[in-house]
Amino acid sequence: MLQRYSLSFLLSLCFLFITSLSAAQPVITNISPATGPSSGGTTITITGSGFTGTTAVTFGTVPAASFAVSSDSSMSVTSPVHWPQVVNVTVTTLEGTSVANNRSFFTFQGNWQAYCTDSDGFVWAIDVPTNTVTTSIPIIFDSNSTALAITPDGSQVFIANN
Repeated sequence: MLQRYSLSFLLSLCFLFITSLSAAQPVITNISPATGPSSGGTTITITGSGFTGTTAVTFGTVPAASFAVSSDSSMSVTSPVHWPQVVNVTVTTLEGTSVANNRSFFTFQGNWQAYCTDSDGFVWAIDVPTNTVTTSIPIIFDSNSTALAITPDGSQVFIANN
């Protein structure tokens, strides 16, 4: 026995069927490692689901240096250059963008250095994470020198005189 159905009913069934076949937006379940230098270049593995067809990976608002999708649940990503900060990593596909969760964050660590002077006229740069001296800078003071300032990247030293 044949039954008659309205066109709108049949279209609704088709819509439900097609929507159930479509992929869901991506979900990040792990990032490893979850830290790297602010200079970028860290190769990280992102695991989760819905990665097929990935069009972008971002660290905060900064695009990844590169990415390669291995499977629907795994991808390899190279971190970009970024200022020291904790950021949410997002994966974007045609289905949408992943939502932040407690496993989707990456920490960019800075190159922290301390500078010390000695009585022999040297400034010593110390790498804080490893507690090692990275360089020494000879400084010539005269009797009028009163202050010393070093740029954050250590490339310039300024001496103030009276």
